[in-house]
This record gives sequence, C-alpha cells and structure tokens, in this order.
Amino acid sequence: MIKNLDSSEQGLFNEVVVQGMSVGATTMESYHDVVKQVIEDHRSVGELNDDQDLVGFEEVLRSRFEEYISLMESDAEVKEESVLDEE
Repeated sequence: MIKNLDSSEQGLFNEVVVQGMSVGATTMESYHDVVKQVIEDHRSVGELNDDQDLVGFEEVLRSRFEEYISLMESDAEVKEESVLDEE
C-alpha cells in the first residue's frame, strides 16, 4: 500500500506518461482521463484507498499536463533523431 502520496506521485506520474503515450493522449481531456484511469487502477488493487485524499492527488497529477506534453515532445524528438541517424 502506498504510505506517502508525495513520494509515490512521481511513480504514478511516470505511469501516466507511459500509458498516455501508449494511447496517444495529446489533449488535456485525454490526459485527465489517463490520470483518472491510473488512479482507479491503483485503487482497485488496494494500493490507494478511499481514506486517502484521492481527489487532491488527482488534481496534483492533472496539474502536470504541461510537463507531460514536454516529455511527449522530447520523446518524439529523440525518436526522430534515431530515425535520422539510421539513414
């Protein structure tokens, strides 16, 4: 079970980034859907529970949309550079 939401925030954000990229979440709305899904997945297996401030935690992750977009853009640039290097 997650004891400290502050220390787990980065881990969950990393999951949001990976899942968001895999489903092609490029809008704020689709990013927020991914955040909600990741939190729900952890809640459903007991890693997060209703006694924790899940709404506040979701808001913190949702507020990281711009960071998510930056990571997506830098990932796309790395992939593009890799393709160019192969040519």
